[in-house]
Amino acid sequence: MPAVILPKFKIVSLHHSLEEILLLLGIKRAFRPSKADFSGINYNNLSYTLYINKVIQKAHISIDEYGTAASASTAAEPRNMDSSLGSNRAPPPTFQADRPFAFFLILRKKHVIFSGIFMGEQ
Repeated sequence: MPAVILPKFKIVSLHHSLEEILLLLGIKRAFRPSKADFSGINYNNLSYTLYINKVIQKAHISIDEYGTAASASTAAEPRNMDSSLGSNRAPPPTFQADRPFAFFLILRKKHVIFSGIFMGEQ
């Protein structure tokens, strides 16, 4: 009977600059202040335009005799056109998630592409 034998391993990768890769994949408008449209997450529809400045990603996979665990986190650093102009606007209110919570990343208001539960820092 065939068998596959793998060593136990864990890989963690961190990519600091995904902007160029995303641009090559055709994601361009999100990086351009004059073209980006993040109006759905722009706090109270303020007059400034949000756009993406930087994107980082961290991925993790571990394999052992009990199975496989994998995860990935991606973060985008938003900017607004006023940030370079020294805007005097008040910052948006603070939201502190200081208890367990569920989160969902939803595409076009109908497709859940990622979900999870945060139970606290380990």
